[in-house]
Amino acid sequence: MVTYQVDTEKINKRSHNFSSKEENILLTLVKDKYARQIECKKTDTNANKCKTEAWLKLAKEFNSYSGESYRDAQVLRKKFLIMKKKIKKKLF
Repeated sequence: MVTYQVDTEKINKRSHNFSSKEENILLTLVKDKYARQIECKKTDTNANKCKTEAWLKLAKEFNSYSGESYRDAQVLRKKFLIMKKKIKKKLF
């Protein structure tokens, strides 16, 4: 019999789905404050650093407004990209 040892620290726990309120907060923050940094087409080191800092600031602000569940910058970035894809798909 083979037994497997699973490292529980490496397994990502699934968080709750985004509510419509959280989606609206995310879109509003991106549109009103961080669109210039986040949507910058440059990909050099300085631009990427600015984008990362913008996402970290956005995450901090998002979590202060939301109050439902904690979302880190990586999760918010992924959600924003998914939302953008869905909008583009509806348009075309």
